[in-house]
Amino acid sequence: MHHMKEDTWFGLALVNFLTAAVLGILMRYAFVGEMDWMPPYRQVLLAHSHVVMLGWLSQTIVVLLVLVYLGQEALSQSFYRTLIGLHQLSILIMLVGFLKEGYGVISIAGTTLQGLLSYGFILRFYMDVRSKYPRQELTWVYSALVFQFIALLGIWMIARIMVIGGGKSALYYESVQFYLHFLINGWFTFAVLAIVVRWLPDSGSTLLRKAWIWLVFSCLLTFALAITWANPKPWIFWINSLGVVLQWIALYFLMRWFGNVVGKWKQQLAKPIYFLFILIFLAFFLKIVIQSAVILPVIAKVAYTIRNFVIGFLHLIFLAFLSLFLLAFGVQKSWLSKDHWSLYWGLGTLIGGILATELMLFGQGILQWAAWGFMPHYYEWLFAFSCLLPLGVLLLLANYLVHRFRSSAHPTKLAE
Repeated sequence: MHHMKEDTWFGLALVNFLTAAVLGILMRYAFVGEMDWMPPYRQVLLAHSHVVMLGWLSQTIVVLLVLVYLGQEALSQSFYRTLIGLHQLSILIMLVGFLKEGYGVISIAGTTLQGLLSYGFILRFYMDVRSKYPRQELTWVYSALVFQFIALLGIWMIARIMVIGGGKSALYYESVQFYLHFLINGWFTFAVLAIVVRWLPDSGSTLLRKAWIWLVFSCLLTFALAITWANPKPWIFWINSLGVVLQWIALYFLMRWFGNVVGKWKQQLAKPIYFLFILIFLAFFLKIVIQSAVILPVIAKVAYTIRNFVIGFLHLIFLAFLSLFLLAFGVQKSWLSKDHWSLYWGLGTLIGGILATELMLFGQGILQWAAWGFMPHYYEWLFAFSCLLPLGVLLLLANYLVHRFRSSAHPTKLAE
């Protein structure tokens, strides 16, 4: 398989996304009915979160970065092909390992392999882009790689703590927070903006450069919030508050930049993508709003103690901000077919599922906070709405397969 089509990786990542979504529904169903055959909830949760973060988001982001910075031919080079292939293998090992035993020999082997592959990617990609671009065009890429490197420190901490058996200690939770914080606000966010800068027309403006510096500092400072629940000292709150203020400054520049370029995008991007971009920007905006609310100590306490807020927040970032971005890229690259009904139904179902579950999670979180009890049939409704997520992904996967089948049947169309 010498020349692997770039969209093959996208198809594999969609399968990972579907797998994670199905595991998500299993967890929702655990609150509704009995399932004796299901592995323990925590093991399903670990499998779900690792597959979605690493198998869908991280893996696709790596493919997109290589594609927009180094071009199609780089993806066909044996180094990147082997790297992504082994990465997919590490995801399968984690999936089996976490479902079978939670943190154990198999899953730690999978996460270790994934971590080592990430180092391989960081090093090689850094060398490749450095020789191809002037330095000022690589600020977003470099910072994304540095944050990925920082996030990986959390993985080794977690693995070490699990090996010595400190699974419920404060240090364990802080390591998880460290990893998640630098993965989401660092690696994922900066990588997405690095892709935007290269991929979308007229994106490399000075406004973006200004946003960059404030975002870097805010990412470093807002980690303080992740440790406050274990260590609620006022000065830690102040550090976080400063980080949040810087994030608003970054958002101001990002909004000005977005306002400048969105008109040009409208002419050059297909309708569904333009619409997705507005949703993605909205999700990013909401992420910052929610992170800002946490400046108030009373809300910060709530944010940690009410699980719904945490899950709602993570879903907002993973689904509304990151997943929609990756799908928009797939549509623009024609990995997904714009002229097949399944695209609109798939995206519509997925977005409907995201909105409905977010409203349920945050709504119930607010009720809990106000001590007003539970929505009637909350878990049943949440399960029903959550079913829209894998259904949407399934439709998108079907769209991908139909499109793939058609284009291999009519290769001339693709060459045009």
